[in-house]
Amino acid sequence: MLIKGYIDESYNKRMFTLSAILASGHNWAWFESDWKKRIVAKNKELKKRGRPQISRFHASDCSNLKGEFKEWTMDEQVRFMQDLIGVFRKYKYMIIAAYSLPLDVFITVFPECEKKVLPCCYSTLLKFLMAEIAAGYEKAKSRGDVRPVYIALIHDRTRYDTVLLRAFNQMVNNQGFEGREYFSAITPLAWEECIPLQAADLLAYEHMKDADRIDSGSPRQQRKSLTALLNLPSLGGRTLRFDEPSLRQWRLSLESRNQNNP
Repeated sequence: MLIKGYIDESYNKRMFTLSAILASGHNWAWFESDWKKRIVAKNKELKKRGRPQISRFHASDCSNLKGEFKEWTMDEQVRFMQDLIGVFRKYKYMIIAAYSLPLDVFITVFPECEKKVLPCCYSTLLKFLMAEIAAGYEKAKSRGDVRPVYIALIHDRTRYDTVLLRAFNQMVNNQGFEGREYFSAITPLAWEECIPLQAADLLAYEHMKDADRIDSGSPRQQRKSLTALLNLPSLGGRTLRFDEPSLRQWRLSLESRNQNNP
């Protein structure tokens, strides 16, 4: 069974999130068609009103009413988000995974990454995502699902494409990584070529905002858009926000591994 996983990042000055959403190739074909229909329908409405059309969904711009969304009202933005979230509702067995790093704590624990913090974040979190994804399919195998699984990862094109490829190869070449045989390839694509990356962008942005909210101690409630996504029966998986104790524990485990494998 071919599984496609779409990966995107979202970050601000405080938090970095890498998120993945996975489903069978068959599901993605229909998902892409439905997502396009929402964009086309919205553009027809905008054109009819003599307003600028949008080229795509972009989570940060839509949420903050910037860029192509700058003339929108908040009510309009909410309705559009509800419409897009409705696409996820139609498709079962979609798996999400998201990991978030608070940048100041990450640099404190890993000071060698201070001058290359973004490459370190991409590399580190991709490895955690792959481990999380593999663990999920290992659990499915233990429950009796013995279908062969091949996972192709697609990520939004970035200046760190080679960093992601290097991290991917390190994982699949690591003999100690159980589940490495699931992964077949990782490919960079642009949003113009790959509609599901817009869905990955939505998930990455929502998880980054929530991780940042929790990390800052904000009294604000979880964003309604994220709550709506997490409450969908079609989505499974988990998310994780690293804190200082977990990062220090991770550092100790890396140092121990290096000592045992000089």
